[in-house]
Amino acid sequence: MADDGDWIEMFKIQQLLYRYFDAVNRADLVAMRALYADDAVWEIPLMGMRCDSGDAYIELFRESTATAEFMIMTPHCPVIDLLGTDAARARTTAHELTRGTASEDGALGEKGAVVTYQNFGIYYDEIARIGGEWRFRHRTYVPIYMDLAPVTGSVATERASIP
Repeated sequence: MADDGDWIEMFKIQQLLYRYFDAVNRADLVAMRALYADDAVWEIPLMGMRCDSGDAYIELFRESTATAEFMIMTPHCPVIDLLGTDAARARTTAHELTRGTASEDGALGEKGAVVTYQNFGIYYDEIARIGGEWRFRHRTYVPIYMDLAPVTGSVATERASIP
């Protein structure tokens, strides 16, 4: 059983995870960047995607979501394992629902084509305390289910205007 100090650190790590998903949903790149170590690695091996710094990941995210009409990522059941006073691992199941247009010709269609998808997967995170704050050091996303069927609902709030 974890002691009181462990629970406090686990709560702080949980907040790191939740703040990431909140930043994604609001397209807040400044808040998102603050969650990553400078030398953080982010990757989706199944799709051949990898970024070798926090800045590189933020730039990839900015470019790949620039034409998203909406993007909602929801975290589910994060599991956190403390490895010491300054290291931890976490696993978080994620659900993503997105609609936008293709910004260039690619696997999801020609430039300008409507792109919709929903996916479920798991983030495997290595997390470190850096400068007194928990930060992502290495994130690996493993897609489990992808659905490219049209997302036909109405957008009530434009992504750019979410506070």
